Amino acid sequence: MNPVYSIMEHPHRWFILAGLSFLVGMIGAIAMLAYVVPHPVARAWLIFWLVVTAVFLILRFLEWKRTLEEQVRAAEEQPNRTVRTIGD
Repeated sequence: MNPVYSIMEHPHRWFILAGLSFLVGMIGAIAMLAYVVPHPVARAWLIFWLVVTAVFLILRFLEWKRTLEEQVRAAEEQPNRTVRTIGD
């Protein structure tokens, strides 16, 4: 099973990618500071991965917005049916 294909076909792919990028940024920055890498390099690493995480979350929001608009449009196109009660 291909893990990349599995993630990209998963309905929560943007949350998975955001979580992975967040972990890469945090663990990488902590490891850099532990191994005496200059602080500006670790800071740049962390900021880059936080931006990547934000991009994935924005893409998830845009996908959610698009599907919500499609659902609203589909609901508006359906004929409006009135429900009759038993006494009518």
